[in-house]
Amino acid sequence: MSVFKILWTNQAEEQFLVLQHQGPSSKLTKVSKTLEILATHGPKYRSLHSHKYQSIKGPNGEDVWESYVENKTSSAWRIWWMYGPTADVITLIMIGKHP
Repeated sequence: MSVFKILWTNQAEEQFLVLQHQGPSSKLTKVSKTLEILATHGPKYRSLHSHKYQSIKGPNGEDVWESYVENKTSSAWRIWWMYGPTADVITLIMIGKHP
């Protein structure tokens, strides 16, 4: 049972497709698991370490959030997202290495 429906921006979808086309990998597995946790348990799930990301805003000034795919890893991967357009939806903005 999902807590949140996940929507994808074109950029996030393209980044995920690139991972898929590279074939099975630990990154793909980790990203997929993180997305599953985000949808089924929500962003407050402890291992996600979700927090507001201060450097960017959404297209209409929305708060952007960051959730961990990896932690304590060089160039650790993250998922950036925002709430909406409705209360039960999370829109993925970007998937990739933490800058």
